[in-house]
Amino acid sequence: MSVYRSNYLKIDRHGYISIYKPDHPTSKKDGYIMEHRLIWELYNNAMLLPWANVHHKNEIKSDNRIENLEAMTNGVHTKIHSKKDMSDRKCLMCYNKNTHSAYGWPQWYKHENGFICHKCYRRLCYHRRLNHTYRVARQLLT
Repeated sequence: MSVYRSNYLKIDRHGYISIYKPDHPTSKKDGYIMEHRLIWELYNNAMLLPWANVHHKNEIKSDNRIENLEAMTNGVHTKIHSKKDMSDRKCLMCYNKNTHSAYGWPQWYKHENGFICHKCYRRLCYHRRLNHTYRVARQLLT
């Protein structure tokens, strides 16, 4: 659903501008293509592959100046937008500020009104499983 629409231009509810170009190879079923993709392709004289994404460096979705656009893979683009500041996080159980999973990166788990570290999360899962096993065993014995 678009917020604004004319004969050749529309703006979606997220703020992205699309242009009507039904002859473009990567246009959607309705014939529109995202303006920032089209501008990047025309400036660089290259076609973006389906798994490529164009990132707005200043994160203003309607600012489609070429100096604000950067092409990258979907994975890299997702990584940029999913980075969160975790410097002030502290585990609710052990009060540790540092947490690392087996993979080597910080891993926090939402718990009540804050976060718990990977080590405490595993401990909590173990105790929950243990309590469940005892409850099931008690029910079977009675």
